[in-house]
This record gives sequence, C-alpha cells and structure tokens, in this order.
Amino acid sequence: MMPFLNIADIGSLTGYEFESRCRRYAFFAPLYGNVGMSRVLTRYKIFVDTTDKSLTPHLIMDGFWESWVSQCMARLIKPGDHCIDVGANLGYYSVLMSALSEGGGATLAVEPNPKVCELLQATAEMNSPGFRVVEAAVSDRRGSMELHIPATHLGDASLLVRKDRGSEACEKVKVGVITLDELVKEAGWKKVDLIKIDAEGAEPLVFEGMKQLLRQHRDLRIVLEFSPFLYADPSAFTEKLWDRFTMYRIGAGAQLTRIGRERLRELVGVSDHLDLLLTRHGDEAPY
Repeated sequence: MMPFLNIADIGSLTGYEFESRCRRYAFFAPLYGNVGMSRVLTRYKIFVDTTDKSLTPHLIMDGFWESWVSQCMARLIKPGDHCIDVGANLGYYSVLMSALSEGGGATLAVEPNPKVCELLQATAEMNSPGFRVVEAAVSDRRGSMELHIPATHLGDASLLVRKDRGSEACEKVKVGVITLDELVKEAGWKKVDLIKIDAEGAEPLVFEGMKQLLRQHRDLRIVLEFSPFLYADPSAFTEKLWDRFTMYRIGAGAQLTRIGRERLRELVGVSDHLDLLLTRHGDEAPY
C-alpha cells in the first residue's frame, strides 16, 4: 500500500481501505516533555500532547480521526476553496482542509486553548501548504469569555460548563472570542466554501455570530458536530437549523442520509454527538 499521493483520492476509497492505509503508515515520535509528533493520513505531521486522552491516542495509533468525516471532506473540498476549522484542536482537520484546497485555497484554524495553540502553530509551519492559526473561541459576540479545559481531554475544552465531564478537574482560562462574521471580514475573504464547527456545546452561539456570512456566501457548506445533549435548548436550535438548511447525517464511508423533520426531532434526544452536513435549501445533494 502506497501513501496517499493525492489526498483527494481518499474520498473514493471504502472506509476500510482508508483506515487500513492510514494505520499502515501511522508513526509516533516523542520529542520533549509531553510533546510528540504523529504521522497522519500516511504523510502529514502533527504535533500532539501525550497527556491528552481524547484525540492524541487515535492520531498516534491509527493515523486518522473520524474516517467518515475525513472522507466526506475529501469529496466536498476542491482546490482553491476557502475553509474554516472552528474548534481546530491539534489541527487534524486543518491539515486535511489545507491539503485538499491547495492551489489558491486557504484555511483558518480557530482554537481557543492557549496550550493547544502552540502545538497547532507548529503543525501549521511544519506542513505545506500550511494554514493560519487564530487563537480565539468563536461565539455570538466579540470580547472575552472563560474557557473550561478538562485536565486530560483537551479536545473537550468548552465555553460551557459541561455536565457530562463529571468530576474531572477543569482549568479555567480567560480567552478572546470572535464571531465568524468578524473573522471572515478581517481575513478579507471574498468567499467561504466550507466550515467545520466543533465547539463542544457552543454551536448555537457560533451560528448567532455568522448571520452575515450566511447571507453573503450562498454556496457555503457546513460540517457540524451536533451535540444536543450539551445545548440549553436543543429543540430551539434544531428548529433554526431546519429552517435554514437541508441536513444530512454523515455515515460510514462518508455516505449521506438526508434527515427528515420527524427523524431530526428524534435525534434531539440522543446522548452522543452526530456528524451532520448542512447545505442550503434547494441545493442538489453534494455528491
């Protein structure tokens, strides 16, 4: 099995083929302290924190994360696209986005955790093409808020106090917040093609801060980690999504299943997150 010479090819593989090849080339090297480097997607390098129990073990042992979402992105993102990774964490999707959009494209990786941002910036500089790192949380306003960072699950840092984290100790850090409307304006982008949003329960706030973006960028597609068990009013947020978008659940092998209204109402009660693709009403199925 050869490494992925053209990263877009992963979209045409079966889930098993994609995962098997990534695992074949997965590699880890300790560097200093709790910092190491992992090889992902058979060829790209990512700095990782070895104390993290959420994402790091998967990158080290498997060389990929959420194969269904990875393959979905490979089918959606084209050279020249402009992408935003909201809740970038260690930058796995940022690396994938920048690789897929190479050739006039650009990627913004937005991450509020200062400790993670140091590694994220190093990853951006290590890979070609790189991506721009924005150290901030995305919300419905500009200013500052308190970020809650679990001790051993860095990927679960949130603007909310997550009840599902139980008694795990959380560090509280004051971080800057920005809206997606402001972020795109300051970047000077004339188009936005794809946004991945994983805000650990703050997704309703993210959408409140992107109203202008939604009006101006008609072809925008959104890959959303939908976590109704974390939302204060999951039904209200779900209804807003329903009014604005056609919604698909991303399944194994990046298969898309369109979600009807009744099914969506059922999903509001799930106790785990779902990966959704949102497109505008009237658009054809993306693939």
